[in-house]
Amino acid sequence: CDGQLHVVDVHTGRIVRKIYIGTYIASSAAIDGNNAFFGNYDGVFYCVDYATNKILWNRTVGGVFTASPAVSGSKIVVGSENKSIYCFNKTDGKILWTFKTLGKVTSSAVIAGSSVVVTSGDGRVYILDLNTGSKIWTFDTGSPSVSTPAVTSNLLVIATSDGTVYGFRN
Repeated sequence: CDGQLHVVDVHTGRIVRKIYIGTYIASSAAIDGNNAFFGNYDGVFYCVDYATNKILWNRTVGGVFTASPAVSGSKIVVGSENKSIYCFNKTDGKILWTFKTLGKVTSSAVIAGSSVVVTSGDGRVYILDLNTGSKIWTFDTGSPSVSTPAVTSNLLVIATSDGTVYGFRN
């Protein structure tokens, strides 16, 4: 809540450094090499080199980020409370695609192979193509979901706000 990215030594638990971002960061960062990817409460998504304390790029999208991003290859996928799922280019932050849902996206996306799995406040679970953002499949649960999907090689599990747990087999 202090507007800083905290870099912590995993062996000692001590803070190594803090990188000032300026506003509330509600999610965990995704780490790839020395880069940390995360969004903040002002709707700005960041790539920070946490070893050098350098902000490499940032993109303002106008929606609060409370979900943690997923990273795969050259892509970063994250949902926003502005009802959108974004795919950023890892190197320069260019938006590669956007997918609009009918509700806030506060759950973290999961990248499984060439697909993205995410739930939404609209009560749906979505499977999107990682490369294009096109919808592959959707299921309407009838109740909002803020849970991050669990994905294995042949099972997808989500939970909804009404307490129901859904399992889908491949």
